[in-house]
Amino acid sequence: SEKVMRELKEGNCYPCMGCRSFLTPDRTMHLGNISNAKNYKEGKGKYYGRFNQGVVSINLVDVALSSGKDQKKFWDIYEERLELCHRALQVRHERLSKVTSDIAPILWQHGALARLPKGASLEPLLHNGYSTISLGYAGLYECVKYMTGKSHTDQGEAKDFAIQVMQKMNAEIEILNKTLRCNEEIGDVRIKYSPDLKGINISGEIIPRLIDEIPIIALLATQADGITTIKDAGDLKNKESDRIASVAKELRKFGANIEPTDDGFIIDGKNNQKGLLNGDAEVECYHDHRIAMMGYIAGLISKKPCKINDFEWVETSFPGFLKIFETLTRE
Repeated sequence: SEKVMRELKEGNCYPCMGCRSFLTPDRTMHLGNISNAKNYKEGKGKYYGRFNQGVVSINLVDVALSSGKDQKKFWDIYEERLELCHRALQVRHERLSKVTSDIAPILWQHGALARLPKGASLEPLLHNGYSTISLGYAGLYECVKYMTGKSHTDQGEAKDFAIQVMQKMNAEIEILNKTLRCNEEIGDVRIKYSPDLKGINISGEIIPRLIDEIPIIALLATQADGITTIKDAGDLKNKESDRIASVAKELRKFGANIEPTDDGFIIDGKNNQKGLLNGDAEVECYHDHRIAMMGYIAGLISKKPCKINDFEWVETSFPGFLKIFETLTRE
């Protein structure tokens, strides 16, 4: 409905493109009329003439069938296929960035999409959100039905699984230099800024594999749209601190809307749509290196400086943490 679309698209309402993808809200008004469009109005969002650079779709049915209903195998295959889609989309983007308006004058010179001079590069139209690039999917119902035996619209396990599949597409995370050490897979994690994170339900057999990452996942959830629910994580109470209590208490100091439960959290993301966390917090670590690291990252996105007591506990698992992050923030 128009009402829902305005809620999701920052007050705007507009139709989808021919490929059925929707443009993002126009965040390029500060750049001026970069396409030399005749329908440009200063200070007003532009939705006719902007475009999609390309679409690549993932076949969810094939991912499910290839996994043989093995959840771990499903997520491993899913990650591989998403990376393949990402690479294909990058090829589309890089190809467009190297061509000029002469490649299709009707599109780029005579007003179908832009009125650029002859020989002008398309590069300025490919960045800052002026155009989009889309990851599509096919077969969500069939995928969820095969993996859980239920429809993706059924409450509980099936719906939670469907949400995980969809939301996993929103975060830009890449695993590099994979190798085995002591029969355990290790690698380098590269994470890019993802402005459109969505809330998700995390529970069940995946919990033991990410139990130590839950404090930072909880912080991440404060920056996502919607509700994130973490369940089946009662073992958090038996760590260096009671991490259910300590995570909730410390993130609340930053203004996060987080409720502890007996086995996890309920987190209302985007911090009431403000994005950045409130500041002036004094973080207690409880002799827990995970809480120390969570507090430091929270401080990076806080509106005001924070103080972290007993930060030296971070050295328990991540010697050199502070030096590495100081390098990252400078870059």
